[in-house]
Amino acid sequence: MVGIGPLAPPLSRFRSTRSPRGVTAASGPSGQRTGQKNSKKKYRENRENGKKKLAVTSQYTVRHNIDDYLLPRWGPSFALDIQPLDIEQWLGSLKRSNPTKDKIRRIMSVVYTRAQKYGLVPRSEASNPVGWVEQSANKNLQNSCSG
Repeated sequence: MVGIGPLAPPLSRFRSTRSPRGVTAASGPSGQRTGQKNSKKKYRENRENGKKKLAVTSQYTVRHNIDDYLLPRWGPSFALDIQPLDIEQWLGSLKRSNPTKDKIRRIMSVVYTRAQKYGLVPRSEASNPVGWVEQSANKNLQNSCSG
């Protein structure tokens, strides 16, 4: 059956070796920093043309979270074998703030959604365990699930 392999292939679609720091630190002929301005312009152009592209800084954040959190923990796992409680326990064990944990959870959910879109996992609610994961984004709350 298609789509029951390791989670790493859908995650690898998000990976890139290019750092946005190289883009935002670019200088024009007059010595001005132009990369950030150009990336914002391209972002607006893509939005106007109906293309959904992330801003350069968002691309970096997504890549960082996938490379540093999701792949080391879930990369060799089979996508359909990952359970919501396993994800909650893992998020609870991370020494990060609740907003950061929530961002990681949301990125993982997008990975599953994209895997469903491309037919790598079944297109059903049960095939995305992240939808069942509780994770507060509030800085001042402690998650009851995090132990």
